[in-house]
Amino acid sequence: MTPAAIVYAPNRPETDPGHALNLLEGTPLVQHVLQRLRNSNQIDRIVLLADENASTDRLAQVAEAMEAGFTITASPSSLRSWVQAAEELGADQVVPVGANLPLIDVELLDALIKEHQKSRADYTITSDYVPPGTTAPVMRLEVCRTLSKTNKPIADPGALLAALEDPVHALQAAATRAPWYLRNVNVRLVVETAKDYELLGMLYGKYLNDSGTVALDEVIYFLSQNPGIAGYNLT
Repeated sequence: MTPAAIVYAPNRPETDPGHALNLLEGTPLVQHVLQRLRNSNQIDRIVLLADENASTDRLAQVAEAMEAGFTITASPSSLRSWVQAAEELGADQVVPVGANLPLIDVELLDALIKEHQKSRADYTITSDYVPPGTTAPVMRLEVCRTLSKTNKPIADPGALLAALEDPVHALQAAATRAPWYLRNVNVRLVVETAKDYELLGMLYGKYLNDSGTVALDEVIYFLSQNPGIAGYNLT
């Protein structure tokens, strides 16, 4: 079984806080995502999907620098694009990761992939509540093909999970525990709003290490000790 991380960068205005090329500590959001995925012990196939109307040259340069594949598509966040990308990579498992998740937790992704391969379920998620922006489902390619045939907008994380859990599809689910530091932590670590961007910028400024990554357990501990900061982007 071969997993592939599909990093999708939908076309957003450059003023949008979640734009893939917005900088955190001088590095584009999407490059931080790719860097974290490169540290996975389970993922060795990664592709960046870019919107045909986006800054494709700049995104292609980021993908090349991170030794990731690069594909231009009309709809990077669509399941049909994920299916095509996975097929081109020779993968039969899909891990969709938004380009605005610079604190995606690789330890959790590795645990999900291991459980998915052991259980041979249709999809695998964590059984714990974890902060938005730190996880992604692992799905069989055939499941992506099935869901891509519907007309429902299911590419955003919440809608995707709802589609996976829809009884009409009769999909078999597996689940595994998240790392202890993520369990039931009420913080928001996805970049969608100006407050998200400010918070993640502060965290990267404080915890970015020499290897170009951020230790998420240190971030979570800091936020647990500073509830005012942790709740900054929750309202």
